Amino acid sequence: MNNMRMIPNLQRLIPVLLLAGLLILSFLVLQEFLLALVWALIIAYVTWVPYLWLRRKFKISDTLASIIMTLIITVVILILVLWLATLLQDELQNAYRSLTIYFSKDTVEIPAFIAKIPWLGIQLQDWLTQMISDPDGLNAQLTTWAQLWLGKRTVILGGIGNYAIKLGVVLVTVFFCYRDGEQAENNYTEVLFSFSAKANMSI
Repeated sequence: MNNMRMIPNLQRLIPVLLLAGLLILSFLVLQEFLLALVWALIIAYVTWVPYLWLRRKFKISDTLASIIMTLIITVVILILVLWLATLLQDELQNAYRSLTIYFSKDTVEIPAFIAKIPWLGIQLQDWLTQMISDPDGLNAQLTTWAQLWLGKRTVILGGIGNYAIKLGVVLVTVFFCYRDGEQAENNYTEVLFSFSAKANMSI
């Protein structure tokens, strides 16, 4: 009798487990897209008032206003990226100058707190001394590191391309959020009102 009672429970549990597994797999597959969608919704929500002002001020269509706002956001993002890249380039140049001045000395000593570390301080000091006394060996070492970096350049470019694709998805989604935002809001409001009306009638 207990087994007979458990069969309906198992029959109800199996679809629930399958549905949960399907939702988890869907989330794992669409995770990047969902993240881009969330960012697009946040950007559209924050800039919704300027979009309405632009559309009503110049009395233009939803599509044209959406295109203009999307282009403005694209320009702002590109300016921020270029500004950060400029800052990073300046920092790298300053670091390169500091290293050049540091290694141009006849003798280079490692910091005291590193020199006190057993074995590591001696090894680093010997390496620095050898590097300064043998610039050709230093150039060979730098060439080897450069070759290793060039081997990883494809991975870096692939990451940049991935971010560019994500940014494109975000901007396209922002455009549709602007253009169809009011219609989606109206539909959502109608659905909520219909559900609330049915709930009140059932009560």
